[in-house]
Amino acid sequence: MSPLIRFSLRFIAACILLMLLLHQYSELFIQPLLPLYEWEIRAIADQYQVLSFGLDNESLDRVVRLKVTLAKPIYIAGQVLNPDARGIANASTTTGHIWQMTIICLAIIFAWPTPHVRTYFIRLAIALPVLTLLTMLDIPLALLASLWDLIVQNMAPDTFSPLILWNSFLEQGGRLALGLVGGALAVWMTVLLD
Repeated sequence: MSPLIRFSLRFIAACILLMLLLHQYSELFIQPLLPLYEWEIRAIADQYQVLSFGLDNESLDRVVRLKVTLAKPIYIAGQVLNPDARGIANASTTTGHIWQMTIICLAIIFAWPTPHVRTYFIRLAIALPVLTLLTMLDIPLALLASLWDLIVQNMAPDTFSPLILWNSFLEQGGRLALGLVGGALAVWMTVLLD
């Protein structure tokens, strides 16, 4: 069997095992991330007053939901949107989005062959900070992009927004690409260390 086929089979097996594990214990891993996500949202989007943030149900999906109201006026394309306590907006993203990058990254780490078991632990030690950073660039920014998109679509549909562009990248395969980069980086760094 060729090395590529062996890697592919190990990668698929790792993805399946990780999906089963996360399906069972997803919320256990998500709970410690929620305060970090909320802190980031409050730090970078002071135009919103966070009314609630946390896990919720939406149809059959488990989601991370952000509910806000405006805390100060927003100026866009020569128009102003003033705060009004009656104006509440919410954004949500499925908890599955949190795991897309993680599953791909970890599957690469475990599928890439190594003669030493300790190498897997080194790869994990490298990947965990990278994954934390990547999820901090994902979920909070995706939620804020959804809120901003509501404003842009209603007030200035032709306005360019890096935040909305970033969210489009994530939604169109960016999460998988970032997971590949994270996993490849961890493997590459352990190859350099050996």
